[in-house]
Amino acid sequence: MSWIELFFSFTGRIRRRTFWFCILVQWTVFLLANAALGALLPENYTVVLVFPFLWSIFAVATRRHHDLDKSGFRLLLFLIPILGVAWVWFELGFRKGADVMRTGA
Repeated sequence: MSWIELFFSFTGRIRRRTFWFCILVQWTVFLLANAALGALLPENYTVVLVFPFLWSIFAVATRRHHDLDKSGFRLLLFLIPILGVAWVWFELGFRKGADVMRTGA
C-alpha cells in the first residue's frame, strides 16, 4: 500500500495501530506545514492546508470504520457536539476490528 493510498483512499480498511500512526503523521505534517507557511506567507494561508488535511482525516476514519464493519457515514455523528465526537473517537481509536466482515469493504 502506497502512502498516497494510505492517507487519501476511502476504500479498504485499516487496523487500530495503523489508524493511530496515520493520525500522528497527519497532525505532525499539518503542524509543521502550518508553521513553515506561517513564516513565508501572509494571513489566511491555513486555507491551503485545511482541505487536504480534512480529506485525509475523513479517508483514514472511513477506512477504520470499514475495519469495524461499519459504514463511513457514521462520521456524521461528528455533527452531534460533544457526545458524537467522543463516541466516534472511542470507536475509531479503542475498539477492536471485526474478525468477520459482513461488507465487502
